[in-house]
Amino acid sequence: MSYKLIVGSTSVLRIVDGAIIPQEVRNQDWLVYQTWIAAGNTPQAADPAPITSPRMVQDEQERTDCKADAPIMSLVNQTRAEWRSWSGLNFPTLTVAERTRLGDLFWVVAVGVRRLVRNGG
Repeated sequence: MSYKLIVGSTSVLRIVDGAIIPQEVRNQDWLVYQTWIAAGNTPQAADPAPITSPRMVQDEQERTDCKADAPIMSLVNQTRAEWRSWSGLNFPTLTVAERTRLGDLFWVVAVGVRRLVRNGG
């Protein structure tokens, strides 16, 4: 039997089956782990924490901000038909074909933004 430490946790990973064993004195698996340690065994070191670049932190904060901004989310959740209608109302001097293409363009941008905001990439 072998175990691995987990970064930022008092639990350990039992390698044979991938079970996460919490540090709980009433947990039979934890007691087995403690017996294993007492017998002179050493768990594997924890994997290093993932490196987070400042840009990744900023991206995540921007996604969080967008999700919390109801007007932005209402825009990115508009359907294609809603964008076409909006274009027709706001650009009356364009031809019908131009307004339709413009509405489709807004919709494509909204779909891309929606995916970035919801999925992070």
